[in-house]
Amino acid sequence: NRTYCSLHCQVIDLVNNSLTSRLLICIPILFGSFFNYSQPAPIHFKGDQTSLKGEWNLVMNDFLSLDEVKKSTESVSIEVPGTWNDIDWKRKIIGSFGYGTYFREVVIDNNSSSANLSIEVPEVSIAYQLYANDQLLGNVGKPGKSKSETIPKIDFKVFDFKANPGDTVTLIFHI
Repeated sequence: NRTYCSLHCQVIDLVNNSLTSRLLICIPILFGSFFNYSQPAPIHFKGDQTSLKGEWNLVMNDFLSLDEVKKSTESVSIEVPGTWNDIDWKRKIIGSFGYGTYFREVVIDNNSSSANLSIEVPEVSIAYQLYANDQLLGNVGKPGKSKSETIPKIDFKVFDFKANPGDTVTLIFHI
């Protein structure tokens, strides 16, 4: 059996309650392929649509805080969209089950006009929590370290957060 997760987010820059620009995050995840560890360059949000597809960091078997993410030396780079089924984590293939932390930095351009951002996460077929830095933006279901701790849920959500021009925001998904 395989567990599939499809995650698609969209960050919307709101100015005076009108849509002025978007940051598009497309993260279909079919829990597998991996790459050797290397810290991907931050994504630069310039107020237009910007895809966050590409390399993300993944730490298996842990739900990391922002401080732990910044100190992490054991993550692997994973192509998103992608799967984690074939990841060699500490000399063991993970397979389709497990839990972990995905993270990636986004730099808000100095010329960005708004600090009010939203992340739209359409239906995802697994539980997750979403953080912008250490701020919990929200969750769908409850990700857990075991089947008994996990409460799966599928739901469409929009999460709001603030980021100033020039800020670096670390997006963290506990899945």
